[in-house]
Amino acid sequence: MADPPEENGAGRRGPALPTAVVAVSVIVALVAVSGLLVVLFRRTTGPGEVLRDFARSLEAEDCPESYALLAAAIREQVDEGSWCEILPEMVPHLSPAFSIGQRTFHEGIATIEVFGEDTTPATWRLRKAGRSWEILGVEESAVPIPFPDT
Repeated sequence: MADPPEENGAGRRGPALPTAVVAVSVIVALVAVSGLLVVLFRRTTGPGEVLRDFARSLEAEDCPESYALLAAAIREQVDEGSWCEILPEMVPHLSPAFSIGQRTFHEGIATIEVFGEDTTPATWRLRKAGRSWEILGVEESAVPIPFPDT
């Protein structure tokens, strides 16, 4: 096919958007999306999510995992072997499907009221620990967890 005729002495023009501009735009978009994914992946874990992870580890009777979610002050007072012995008693009191009621945050401490089917109504306390939270214990309730005062 022949080139279109020249008008007013002008030759054929290139594409409306230069290829370099399109390539740079695609690279910028990929970098932006990658950066967003990194930020989302490294996000801070909230206390409700940590408590739900704790409930899942109880339900699975995963002693090491549930013990690792406890505050260091508790782990210093209760060894992992003792924790593993009482873990089965706690399983029926905190279902991963719990509902969250009132939540409060004060000076790095979160209190979360939980209730629901297969969950003993209780107020759990968690402390901010870096990008996550650690279990401090449960306030007065029927949950048979021997958390020391922290």
